[in-house]
Formats: sequence, C-alpha cells, structure tokens
Amino acid sequence: MPATHALIVNYGSMNTCPYTIDVMLNSVATYTVGSMCQSHGSRTLDATRTIHFFDDVLKAMPLDQLPFVPCSKPSSFGTVTVISYGQQKTPDISCPSRDSRVTHLFDDFTSIIKALGFSIYKRPQIRAVMAVRAPFSLSTVARVVARRHEGQRSYRWSSSSSLWRQL
Repeated sequence: MPATHALIVNYGSMNTCPYTIDVMLNSVATYTVGSMCQSHGSRTLDATRTIHFFDDVLKAMPLDQLPFVPCSKPSSFGTVTVISYGQQKTPDISCPSRDSRVTHLFDDFTSIIKALGFSIYKRPQIRAVMAVRAPFSLSTVARVVARRHEGQRSYRWSSSSSLWRQL
C-alpha cells in the first residue's frame, strides 16, 4: 500500500458485513462492503477529518507495536478492525485501550464510517409468506377491542376453537 493511502479493514461478524475503506491523502475514501451487503462507493471526506486521521496514524507508528489487550466480544456483533499504512498494520483497534493512540485511531475510524454513511448490517433473508385468512373482519375485532376498553366485557382469543370467548 503506498504511503498516500491508509486501509481500514473490518472482518465482519455474524450480523455485520466485512468491509474495507481506502482513505487517500487527497481526502477521497473508497469503500467496499462484502458478504450479504454488497455495496461500494466513494466520497470525499472533509480535509480536517483526513488530516486528523493521517496525523493520528503517523503518531501511532510503528503500528504493529501498538499495545493490544484482548477483549471479549459477542459472537453476533464481535468484529476485528485493523488499519494498514505502508507495510505496517495495527492490532485490533475495536478492543478498548488505555493507550490514547489506539483510542484516537478508533475515533477516527468511527468518524470516517459515519461520513461515508454506508450500512454494515446484514439484510435479513426475505422469504415468501403465505397469506392467511383472518377468521373475523377487522371491524369485528375493532368492536370487541372497543367493548373491552369500555369495561363492558372482557374477551380472550381461544385458539382451540378460533373464536372470541367471553371471560
């Protein structure tokens, strides 16, 4: 990776898609989201955000020697996020750290994600749903509910006979 680029890689999880973000010194950021999300695009970040990000990357050098404290993550949302610059790569920056360099990189990363505005959440699989005929019309149900709230009678649904039964 040239010194004019920094690459942010997130490996995804059970509920989130993996993605890469290529941030260039000219403020152009290109993203590719894989797996079920399948999206890509690019935007120009504001210069302040880009300068702040690259400044924090350079202050954190050497990246491969940043402290890493493992953290427990839920399997459904636990992700690993790393930043590569030149020939170096950070440890996972998504684990909380007391080192301000790691914290600043994580803050920069979340700021860039928000600026790009893409979704990382997997879309649910859409399955065909069979139409089910309701045993009563909507107006019948509305009348029963209205009576219930007026305090006149209480009703409950009886699944065994598919009828409203008076309590």
